[in-house]
Amino acid sequence: MKTDRQSQNPADTRVTATGPDPRIRRRPLLTRLPRRTRLPLLLFLVALAATGARGAEAQQPIEARHDLRPDARLSIGAIHHALTITVWDRDEVEVVGTLDPATERLEVTGSDSDLSIQIETDRGRSGTANGRLELRVPPGVRLSAATVSGSIRAEGLTERARLSTVSGSVELDADVRDAELNSVSGGVQVRGAIPRVEVNSVSGNVGLMGVGGRIEVSIVSGDVRIEADTPVEHLRGNTVSGRFELTGALTSNASVEVRSHSGAIRFRIPQSTPVDAEIETLSGAIRNGLTTDEARSPRFGPGNSLVFRIGEGTARLRVTSFSGSVSLERNP
Repeated sequence: MKTDRQSQNPADTRVTATGPDPRIRRRPLLTRLPRRTRLPLLLFLVALAATGARGAEAQQPIEARHDLRPDARLSIGAIHHALTITVWDRDEVEVVGTLDPATERLEVTGSDSDLSIQIETDRGRSGTANGRLELRVPPGVRLSAATVSGSIRAEGLTERARLSTVSGSVELDADVRDAELNSVSGGVQVRGAIPRVEVNSVSGNVGLMGVGGRIEVSIVSGDVRIEADTPVEHLRGNTVSGRFELTGALTSNASVEVRSHSGAIRFRIPQSTPVDAEIETLSGAIRNGLTTDEARSPRFGPGNSLVFRIGEGTARLRVTSFSGSVSLERNP
C-alpha cells in the first residue's frame, strides 16, 4: 500500500510509506524525548518493557519519508528495535526496514525543523529486538535517539548526538561537536574528533577513540579506554569496578579527576606535561613512571599517596582509588 499525505502546514510537506499497513498517523507532539536522557528513566523503561510476553508474529516491512531541514532537531524512540542511522545529501529523513511483530503504531509528528519518530510497541512483550530500522538523515541534524532492547549505531553526523539504550549497545562514528551516550546494559563505542563527550553506563565496556577536549565518563561495571587524538582539557571519570585508562596529551591548564572503587587506573601522558599530581589509594599500589618521586604510606593505618609537580604544575591531576592500583606512564 502506498499513501501520500500533506498537512496544511507548509513545513509538514509529506510522509510516504509502503508495506503492509505501517499504521502511520499524525497527532500533537506528546512523546518528544527529553534533551538529556537520564539513567533512572531508562531503568524505568526496562521494568515497563519486561512485564509479560507475546508470541512471535510476522515482521512488517516499512518505508517512510518526511522532509527535514539540514539543521533540524530529530527525536527517535523505539522499543524492541535496532536502529542504524547514516547520513545522505537530501533534505529529508528516510526510514526503511522491518517492524517488530508487536508494533502497534509508527508515529511521525512535528515539522521539518523539529521532528519526532516514535514506534509504539506492545509493552507487554519481552525479549530481544526483532525490528531492524535504517534511517538516513541530513548530516547537520541534532539527533536524540533512545531504544529499549535494541542497539543504536550512528555515523557521519556533524552536530549533536544524544543516544540512549537499555539492553543494547551504542556506537557513534562521527565528528560531532557534542555527544551524550547512555547505556544500562551494553557497551559504548565512540570514534571521532569530538570536543565534548559524556558517557553514562551501568554495565558494559566503554571505548572512546579520537576524542579530546572535555570528557566525562561514569560507569558501574566495565572497562573504560580513552585514546585522545587532541589534548584533553577536562576529564571527570567515576568507576566502581573495571579498568580506567587514558592515553593522550593534556593541555597546560587541564583539569583531570578520576575516582575508582576497585578498578585499576592507568594514565599514559607525555612526561613534559606541566602537571600538579595528587594520587591516593586505600589499599592499591601506586606506580610513578613520570618522575623519580615515590609513593608514601602513613606510619599508622592503611593507604598510599603520591604528590609531585612537573614544571609550573598548571595542569591539575587528582586520582583516588579504594582498592585498585594507579599507574602513571610516559606517552612519547
